[in-house]
Amino acid sequence: MSRQANRESSPRRQAVWLLLGLLVFAVLLGVYNAWRTAETRKLALGSPSSAQRDYFVASVDRPEVESFFKALPSSEKVRFAKNLGAHDAPGLAKLIVKLLATFDKDARDALTESLVRLAKTQTKAVAEQLTQTGGFQRYAVFRALAEAGETSLNATAGQLSVTDARTNAVAFLVSEGSASVPPLLRQLAHKDKDVRGAAAEALGKLRAREAVDALTERYRTAPVDEGIAYLTALSAIADPRSRDLLREAFVNPQTRPDLRSVSALGLGRIGRPEDLKLLWDASGTPDLDLQVAIVSGLQFAGEASLTEAPLSLISLRVAAGVKGPRSDALIERGLASGSRPLLAEAARATRRRPELVGALERAVRRYDPAMRGDLVDPLLEALAQTEAGHAVLRRLADDQAVGSLASRRLALAASGG
Repeated sequence: MSRQANRESSPRRQAVWLLLGLLVFAVLLGVYNAWRTAETRKLALGSPSSAQRDYFVASVDRPEVESFFKALPSSEKVRFAKNLGAHDAPGLAKLIVKLLATFDKDARDALTESLVRLAKTQTKAVAEQLTQTGGFQRYAVFRALAEAGETSLNATAGQLSVTDARTNAVAFLVSEGSASVPPLLRQLAHKDKDVRGAAAEALGKLRAREAVDALTERYRTAPVDEGIAYLTALSAIADPRSRDLLREAFVNPQTRPDLRSVSALGLGRIGRPEDLKLLWDASGTPDLDLQVAIVSGLQFAGEASLTEAPLSLISLRVAAGVKGPRSDALIERGLASGSRPLLAEAARATRRRPELVGALERAVRRYDPAMRGDLVDPLLEALAQTEAGHAVLRRLADDQAVGSLASRRLALAASGG
C-alpha cells in the first residue's frame, strides 16, 4: 500500500517542482527585464556617448524601442529625442521618423529638431523617409529637408524613382520653388518613364519656363500614353512658345480626348484672343469632359474670355468662375432672360457672390410665383447662399406674393437644408 501511495504521489511532486521552477524562472526573468530596462533608461537618457550612439543605431529595426519610448513620461521622451540629435548616423533618420508617431507634442517637437539637425549631414537618409504618409512624419521630414539647403533637392529628386516616395517628393520639390528646377530637369532624362512623368508634373506645377524646350522635345518623341504628362506640364506652364503645339493637339479630331482637354486648359491660360475664339467655337461639343475643360480654360483667361460672349448656358458657366463687371453683366442678363435653363444657370452663378444679391432680388420681383414658380425657386435658393441674401429673404417674407416661399427658404437655410 505504501509502495502504491509513493507511486501516486510521485507525479504530484514532479508537478509541484515544475511549478516552483517556472515560478523561480518568471521571477528571475522579471528581475532581469527590470534590470535591463533600468540599464536601457540609463543609457538612452544619459549624457551622449559612443555607447549611447551604438544603442540607438542597434535599435533602428527593433520593435521594442517603440514600446520603450511610448512608456516613458513626457520629460524623458523629450530627453530621449534630444539625445538622438546628438549623434550622426544614417539609420537614425528611420528611428526618429518611427518615433514621430507619438501624440506627445513636446516629444514630437524635440524629435523634429533632431531630424533637422541630422538632415544637414545625412540628407539622403532623411530624403528616404519621404515614403512616410503620416502627417507628423511628413511635416518633420519636409521641414528637415527644407532646412538642409540645396543638397536636399538632389536627394529628393532621387526619390522620384521610389514609388512610395514619389508623391511626397513632388510635393516637397514644388514647395521649394524655382531652386528645384535644375534637379527636376535632370530627372526628365531618367530611364524610367514614371520618374520622367513625376518630374514633368513638378515642373508644370512650378510653371518652369526653363523646362519648355525639354518638355516639348519629350512630348514630340514620347509614346502617346506617356505624352499626356509632358503636355499637361506645358499646359500648366502656359508659355506662348507652346501655343502652336497646344493648338495642334486641340484642333486635331484624331487627338486623344484627354490631350484635347489638357490643350484647352493651356490655351485658356495663354489667353490669346484667337485661341479664346477657338475654344468658344468648340464649346458646344457633345464630349462633356472636353466641354468642362473648355469652360475651365476660358475661366483661366478671366474677363477677356467674355468680351463678345453670347448669352448661353456655356457662357454663364464661364462667368460663374470669373469675377468682374463683364461676368456680372452677363449673369444679370441671364437672370432677366425669362428662360428657365438660362435663369437657373445664372442663379447658380450668383452663389456666394453677394455683389449680385440686388440683381437676384430684382429678378424675384419680376416674376409672379403663382405663374412662374419654376423661375422664382432657383432665385430664392441662390439668395439663401449668402448673408446679404438672407437679409433680402427676410424682406421678401413679408411680401404677399412670394412671402411663403421666402420663409421656406430661410427655414431650410437655418436647418442646413
